[in-house]
Amino acid sequence: MIVSTIDSGLGNRIKCLLSCMRLDEDTKLIWPRNRFTTCDFNQLFDGDWELDSVPEEAETRFNERLLVLDSDPIEDGFAEEHPDKKSDYHDIVGELESELEGLRPEDFEDQEQYEQEKERLEGKIRNNGKLRKKIEVNNGRNIDHEYERIPQSVKDSYIEQVRKLTPVKYIRDQIEEFSFVNFDEDTVSVHMRSWADDPRRQCLFSYEDYYKHMDKMEDKTFFVCADHQSCIDTLKQRYGNRVFDYPKRGDGDYSPGTDYMSTLEASQDAIIEMYLLGKNPIILGSYLSTFVEVGWWLNECKGKVTIV
Repeated sequence: MIVSTIDSGLGNRIKCLLSCMRLDEDTKLIWPRNRFTTCDFNQLFDGDWELDSVPEEAETRFNERLLVLDSDPIEDGFAEEHPDKKSDYHDIVGELESELEGLRPEDFEDQEQYEQEKERLEGKIRNNGKLRKKIEVNNGRNIDHEYERIPQSVKDSYIEQVRKLTPVKYIRDQIEEFSFVNFDEDTVSVHMRSWADDPRRQCLFSYEDYYKHMDKMEDKTFFVCADHQSCIDTLKQRYGNRVFDYPKRGDGDYSPGTDYMSTLEASQDAIIEMYLLGKNPIILGSYLSTFVEVGWWLNECKGKVTIV
């Protein structure tokens, strides 16, 4: 048995789970309730996946990177061409260490929440190592955010695992009904991660980068997902009724820790949007976002992705 124990956002959790499933058919997960999700996994997907604790004999995985096996046809340095257009040096560990240093007990409701967040960050620091521009982790044998460059045999192996995940009926029905009514061959999926909740990464987002692509698509409509309603509203001002979105049940701010994001509805809406994003033949995705990446995987890698 192997148990997925990662406790960050939904995209990272699903990636870790898929990696575990690839390693061992007997896969379970620990699904911590925190600012990223407060619901049970079985409120999102069918099946008996969750454990309350890790069995003594089980292996664990706490890593958001998709597993690359020794037998996979991925050479050292494969990820070197991954477009790190925003910075010459991206140090995940440095960011996490800064975040850890900035933790203050008085910013949490109680000591237990503070300790949980501290433990989460320390765990990520232990498991990530450093990520440089020419991605050095695992000698560059990484497939995260590589999309169409990934060899078909590796994609097929993960697609086999994806097919074992079945969303609960409510989510399935929403995906089917919304896509049937709103999507056609001229629909483009757009994901906008403005990093409103992370000032250090806000430089990664620019409306102009999206306009450069979308302005050329005069005959297309745009299905847009974003971490804040203001992003969608801005696109509607420019492209009018060619822009539409899934009617989430929140108040417009979809950052971790907000009231809406602490509900079952937020997690279900997020899974719905992930599936919807990956359904269209053209996808404009956000740099470094696992949200659009997982949407692509959940739809069996069918869309052509351009990272904005």
